[in-house]
Amino acid sequence: MLKGTVTKTPRVEKMHRIAKVRLAHRRLRAMISRMPDTYYAIEKVLTYLDNNPQDRPGLIHMAEISGMPAPRFEKAFQSLTGASPYQFLDIISNGYTKPLLDSMSVINSSLSSGLSDTGRHHDTFVHLHSATQEEVRSGGKDLEIWLGTAPGPFGNCLIASTQTGISHLFFLDKEADEHEASEGVRKTWPQAYFYNDNKKARSLADRIFSQWNKEEPFHVHIKGTEFQTAVWKALLTIPEGSVTSYARIAHASGNPAAVRAAAAAVAANPVSYLIPCHRVIASNGSIHHYRWGRARKQIILGRELSAAGI
Repeated sequence: MLKGTVTKTPRVEKMHRIAKVRLAHRRLRAMISRMPDTYYAIEKVLTYLDNNPQDRPGLIHMAEISGMPAPRFEKAFQSLTGASPYQFLDIISNGYTKPLLDSMSVINSSLSSGLSDTGRHHDTFVHLHSATQEEVRSGGKDLEIWLGTAPGPFGNCLIASTQTGISHLFFLDKEADEHEASEGVRKTWPQAYFYNDNKKARSLADRIFSQWNKEEPFHVHIKGTEFQTAVWKALLTIPEGSVTSYARIAHASGNPAAVRAAAAAVAANPVSYLIPCHRVIASNGSIHHYRWGRARKQIILGRELSAAGI
């Protein structure tokens, strides 16, 4: 052995590996904790543009609205949406989404009849379990629900889960009160046992919003009417990178004339993102009417369309 060299024992090497893993985990947690701030800053820009449709601000002006320095804003915007600010604004415009919606009429028809293999991908990725008659009748008596909040790329979210699966995923506004947000879950299951568990919520959020871990399917445990359940099942047949209309969802749900009822059921979706109600747009191509805000729907859908390269 050369003079001055140090030989690492297996125990020391193991300790170093553990230290590296812990450091990487802390960095990942720090990055995730910053995600909501990035989202809310970019949300401010899109809300401004929505309220000022005639304005076409430059990059520096958009950065000022967001509260970020211009270089950081541009990098954060690209990271969140997968496109530059100007590319993204083109992607979410009616001039882009309306032709896209029209071009997908044949695909959507196949989805409605269950003929498309690609259309079944998300359906098999998310397994939907309806609440039993006894669970509904009793208000969730003896049902255990774990409830918590977690940061994510589209802002903070509230996640509730039972032993069967995820029952709720609500996005939260920046100043949202966690207790107030959880009341919607508690009203759904007034007789259930609730446990506050942010650690479990964070673990689920990490899986839900991960771009790499898509092997293990998710299970969702939902309570709804027969028609609402049919609509939510239809939503699961929309592939990522695709869009459809409320009229096509009504048709896929077995009641073509019930377009307004289908739109109401889409809006009542209890498990946002996993049940992809954000992929339903107006027949004129407009991305609007989202329970969690138009800007959030634009960002989620725009990110998917950008990733699909459509």
